[in-house]
Amino acid sequence: MWEYRGQKRPDFAAVPEPGQESVWDYPRPPKLELDERLVEVYYGDQVVASSRNTYRVLETASPPSFYIPPQDVNAELFITSPGTSVCEWKGVAKYWTLSSNPKVVSRNFSNAVGLHLRKLSGCCRPGE
Repeated sequence: MWEYRGQKRPDFAAVPEPGQESVWDYPRPPKLELDERLVEVYYGDQVVASSRNTYRVLETASPPSFYIPPQDVNAELFITSPGTSVCEWKGVAKYWTLSSNPKVVSRNFSNAVGLHLRKLSGCCRPGE
């Protein structure tokens, strides 16, 4: 059974400096924070998504991730991909890939899109 649920840090976890966060302090189940800062996702020079209405997902032992409303994702760049998965917290996900690069995958939940950033050029909050 997973014992770290945001109530205590494991012995090996570093104590965060002022202004920093520790993934070991994030709760389980995950916390959703509405984040109105601009988040932009790129593939090359092309903007894949741009939003000031994201959810920042904070889950124990995982880096924060951003989920973007479907209307803020350039859906014309994606094609459907086979398969689905189920997350105990987020529900059923359908998969999409960039039509120009099938190795770039996104998960589409009923009200948010999560992009797998390893294959994209970047995700940023301008000014940070």
